[in-house]
Amino acid sequence: MAMHMLYHVPSPELAVRELRRITRPGGRLVVGLNGRDHHQELRQLITAALTSLDHDPVPMVSDRFDLDRGEILLRRVFTSVTRHDFPTTLMLPDAEPVAAYVRSMSVASEFADPDQLVRAVTSRLPAGSGAPFLDTSHGRLPDLRLRHPGFAGWASRLPGRSRFVPVLEAVMRLPGA
Repeated sequence: MAMHMLYHVPSPELAVRELRRITRPGGRLVVGLNGRDHHQELRQLITAALTSLDHDPVPMVSDRFDLDRGEILLRRVFTSVTRHDFPTTLMLPDAEPVAAYVRSMSVASEFADPDQLVRAVTSRLPAGSGAPFLDTSHGRLPDLRLRHPGFAGWASRLPGRSRFVPVLEAVMRLPGA
C-alpha cells in the first residue's frame, strides 16, 4: 500500500519504480492519491484570503502530483492499472474545523499572527461562520485526523462521510501471464 505518500517523495517516478521492483509477480500495489478538485472550495477561500493579505497563493501538495499524474506514471511501469474514483462532499458543521485546518498549514506560521490568516479565511465562508461549509473531497475522512490535524474530532460527527479514497491498483504480471 502507498496511501498518500507519492506527494511527499522527491521523485515520484523513482518511488514508483522502486515499488515495482519490490512487488512480486502477481502482487498487487494499492496507491491512494487526491484528485485535482480535492478541497477545491477550501483552496479558493485560502487563496483569496492570502491574496487579500498581500501574500502569494501557496500550492497544495497534490498540485505537484495528483491522481491523474499517478495513473499515467503507474501505467508506464506496471502491466495492469485499475483506477477507482470516489468523489464526495465534505460537510464541515461550522468554521472551527476550517480554522483549525488553516492553523495547521505551514503558511500560517509565516504570519506574525497566524490567526490573521484564519480570520481572513473564515470571514469568507458562505452564510457566515455559523453555517455548514461544503467542500469537495477526494479523501478518506477517518484518515483526516492523521493528515490534517485541524479536522481531528470532526470526522466522526459528519453525516454521510465517505469511507473511500481514490485508488489506483497496479498489478505486476509476468510476461505472457
